[in-house]
Amino acid sequence: MGTVGEDSPSMHVTRQIRLSLQQTSEPTLMSTLWKWLAAPFLIPVAMASVLESILGMSSISLTAHLTWAAAGIAAYLIFYLIMLGSSNLRFVEILEHEVIHAVVGIVATAQLRRLQVFPADNDNITEVEARRGINFWFYLAPYFLPLLTLPALVIYPFAQDPLRLGVAAMIGFTLGFHYIGVIREFGSRQTDIQKNTYLFSLAVTVMLNMFILMLVIAIVNDDLQILFSFVMRVGDRTAEIYEAGWTFVQQALTEIL
Repeated sequence: MGTVGEDSPSMHVTRQIRLSLQQTSEPTLMSTLWKWLAAPFLIPVAMASVLESILGMSSISLTAHLTWAAAGIAAYLIFYLIMLGSSNLRFVEILEHEVIHAVVGIVATAQLRRLQVFPADNDNITEVEARRGINFWFYLAPYFLPLLTLPALVIYPFAQDPLRLGVAAMIGFTLGFHYIGVIREFGSRQTDIQKNTYLFSLAVTVMLNMFILMLVIAIVNDDLQILFSFVMRVGDRTAEIYEAGWTFVQQALTEIL
């Protein structure tokens, strides 16, 4: 939903995807207010998620399958540098962004009215008609949901080596695509982010990306305990941050009063 980056004015784009049309609902004042209020409580969760994902990855043994997944990420980074500035790659990035909006909207029982990808004019639109208001999951999904990785994750548990190594590499390659896209697209200029406030959007995006990253590692390593342990550690770390923050507030109030 909204602008996902500007392309060269000289780009000649002839690709469009269109369905029928109706406009989405706008966020209400109350929904914006509760996001401003929720953000200070979500930021510690995001901080804990980043810290515990780093600590968790540092303690995980590097198996052959994880190595291939990491190689897939590295391969995409090389591919991205080679294709940097390509209108074809940019189109795919924007198409995936808008398709995720559409998929999440449909899953939430909304009816898709228009899906349009027109990067040359930054005219990239996903419009749905919903029985109830569109929530933040619809707007923020492209920033945390690696859509292209999901099919590979479904196939992976049933694959056998050497095919499984190839699927692990594809998981890494598509994750690289996702992360580069998030880095390029996330920002205050985005209407998706504006509709959900910057701090709330940042916190949700960070903590869900960390959760999905650890989920992927757990699946590739055939050890879901990695994910369960991560969630527990994030909970403990978040409680520590809350406690430290509350202690700081109490001390500050004592000094002021």
